[in-house]
Amino acid sequence: LDPTSILNLVDAARISKFYGKKENAISLLKDANGYINDYSSFKQLLAVANEFYSLDDFENAANIYEKIANKDSDSFLTRRLVISYYRSGKTGQALQICQSLRKKYGPLKYASEMESAIYEEIGDLNEAKKVCQEYLNLFPNDFDMRLRQAVINLHSNDLKELDNFLNSLIDINNKN
Repeated sequence: LDPTSILNLVDAARISKFYGKKENAISLLKDANGYINDYSSFKQLLAVANEFYSLDDFENAANIYEKIANKDSDSFLTRRLVISYYRSGKTGQALQICQSLRKKYGPLKYASEMESAIYEEIGDLNEAKKVCQEYLNLFPNDFDMRLRQAVINLHSNDLKELDNFLNSLIDINNKN
């Protein structure tokens, strides 16, 4: 009805996506993005960002999430922003948010996993281990983080720690 309505364009993009027309959906979202201004509502911004995100267009999603996410808060929007930064190659910005969240809230599962993954990716295995260990000091039974730490130990050739992890798995298996 209104070809300049952000929410109408988002709906049209969703329909295009449903019918497998990803490029058309992205084009419609870019049109919607062009109508975003200082007076656009939170609902409009969120709808456009979430659709870009669902179509794996993380750079455009990040650009919009930046406008609505509180980077100092552990929230759904902040996590979406971090993922969008990471998936669009802006690992420095993702890392900065994870570090800030850890300083403010202590070790958070999601932020710690992402932070350690980024450190591992950029080759700072010692810092990746440190982030994992800080989290595991509070949540020692978190298998996902223990596995993440084991992978980092493998990549850093810390075979003693890797053996400890594997032996703990064998012990758990023997008890069952």
